[in-house]
Amino acid sequence: MSQEYFDEIDPSYPIHLSDGDDVDVPLWSNQHGLLFVEPEELVAFGFSAELAADIAEWGERSPNTSVRGQLGRRRPWATQAERDLRGIDLVRRMSQELDYKYTFVYRPDHPWTGPPSDVPEISDALDPEVTADEIARINRSTRATIEDR
Repeated sequence: MSQEYFDEIDPSYPIHLSDGDDVDVPLWSNQHGLLFVEPEELVAFGFSAELAADIAEWGERSPNTSVRGQLGRRRPWATQAERDLRGIDLVRRMSQELDYKYTFVYRPDHPWTGPPSDVPEISDALDPEVTADEIARINRSTRATIEDR
């Protein structure tokens, strides 16, 4: 991907960390859809190599993913709370590494389906002391919202 492509990513659109079938780099925007294909593109965009690898690992361990591409398959998350806490951590790290230029959002237990809806979002604005119990409560609320549709 070229620098011109990166320059076209509008900071007014949130960037979602969200599962997707056969997606190695699970970052999406309403402007472009899937933003990156390879973890190396994250480094070119401005993330550290360590964070790029962690984002790719999170996507690779996604429960909504079938057979992976080049990355192979890693062990799935032990619990939904473990996955969600890691997602929250990644959103914070992404925001910090890009000096809060973009808004990164994580929607627990909700694969990407397009533009945001009324499903609750967990974003980098959360208190850093979010607990696994709070994540479980948010997941129950999210499931109830989705099931009510």
